[in-house]
Amino acid sequence: MNSIYSLLSMKPIILSPLFVLAMDSIVPLIYDIGERDRERPEGVGFDLRLRFLEHIDQVGMISGNRELDEQMYHRQNISSTWVVGRNSIYYGQTIEHINLPLHSSIMDGERSIHAIVFPRTSLHRAGIGLISDFWLVPPFDGPVEFVLKNLAGFDFEIESGTRVLNCVFVTFDEGHQVKQTEGIGRFYYSQPLTIGRILRLSDKRKRFLRKVDRDLGEVFEVAGTNTGQKTFNLDADDYVLVETREEVDLANHGITNKLQGTPFSALAGVIIPNRIESGIHVIGTKVDPGYYGTITLGIYNGSNRRISIHIGDNVASVYFLPVVGPVNPYQGQWRGGRVTTDGPEHQI
Repeated sequence: MNSIYSLLSMKPIILSPLFVLAMDSIVPLIYDIGERDRERPEGVGFDLRLRFLEHIDQVGMISGNRELDEQMYHRQNISSTWVVGRNSIYYGQTIEHINLPLHSSIMDGERSIHAIVFPRTSLHRAGIGLISDFWLVPPFDGPVEFVLKNLAGFDFEIESGTRVLNCVFVTFDEGHQVKQTEGIGRFYYSQPLTIGRILRLSDKRKRFLRKVDRDLGEVFEVAGTNTGQKTFNLDADDYVLVETREEVDLANHGITNKLQGTPFSALAGVIIPNRIESGIHVIGTKVDPGYYGTITLGIYNGSNRRISIHIGDNVASVYFLPVVGPVNPYQGQWRGGRVTTDGPEHQI
């Protein structure tokens, strides 16, 4: 794993899924992808599905005293559903395999292709922290491995085959002169994200994430416009969601005709958490072309002390990156800034 901060300093250019699929016969970058992403991928990444989870105990061992080793790659008897309890930690792998050769012949010559792996937003909306927003560098060949932890106070059920991660392939700017884009600013421009509302998860509904349906549970506001409260005290080992004051609009900025005169077809946003205090973790993801609305982030207090968070606190930044290749705009259910599900629903 490598720091995504370092990657941003190298001015990454995102390769759209349609671009990646078109070059599959030359450089296959991803194997065993699902039918949905093979037929019509949305946004700028490929969804990665859960193959299996294994419980990790407090000393870092797999349940049954088996260490993380090569045997994990060859498991045959895999459970189909797991119930992840409060503070439980699990090791997991994806069905899809990523292949990153040292060099690839794309665009205007030999380039290095890397991958950024993000957690899907359904997880942190349900209180699941996924250690997976990382950068894969070539040479790499294999499934994506990750660790997840239930940060909320309620059980969470997850099914094998569920989409849990999103993989974005990138190369790097070789000196393209990019123009000002109306309403966005220059490529690689960043926008601070501040807290507009603070919300707690509720235990009123069973939380689950499956291949075709989900229910991420209810939330209620503890600070913001509805309550009039400006501050919330977050206890040690506690977790909340925050909705940003700012709204992102990549429905109108990210379509090909907006970027005429450049080699790029769209813009996408990458969310980088700010360092608030030691032990405080801000959980975000990315913003696809086609998305509009506020952004929902998670905040986990991993320290041993209570901290105060405030409406207006600057907790993250979104960096807008250029995309090469045609893009199917995001059409999912989070458009408009919805924070959670209203009940059990079919996933689009």
